Amino acid sequence: TNYEYPGLCYLAQGNLVPRAAFVTRIELVCPIRPDSPMAGFLEKRGPGLHHLALSVADCAGAIEQVAAAGGRMIDPEPRGGAHNTRIAFVHPKSAGGVLTELVEGGEGPWQS
Repeated sequence: TNYEYPGLCYLAQGNLVPRAAFVTRIELVCPIRPDSPMAGFLEKRGPGLHHLALSVADCAGAIEQVAAAGGRMIDPEPRGGAHNTRIAFVHPKSAGGVLTELVEGGEGPWQS
């Protein structure tokens, strides 16, 4: 049986077959000061995934949807982010342990 995960891949008899559906951007970041949040993260957890960013058309609306579903937000309102974006973070306890960033707009091919 084939199961389709829209826009991601097909699972066919246990093999994942990638599909080109999304523009993906990976940012490798490092602390610029020993007292920065990134330095604290690395000290506490070591190297690895810091957060996952999801492109949304309306950051404020996405915050409302997360809250309506019982999710906990770190940012109750959108704020300015890198690359001329509006962002808000979902608390890791509401996202399977992963810090999740909601990102609206910006300059680049990842725009919503």
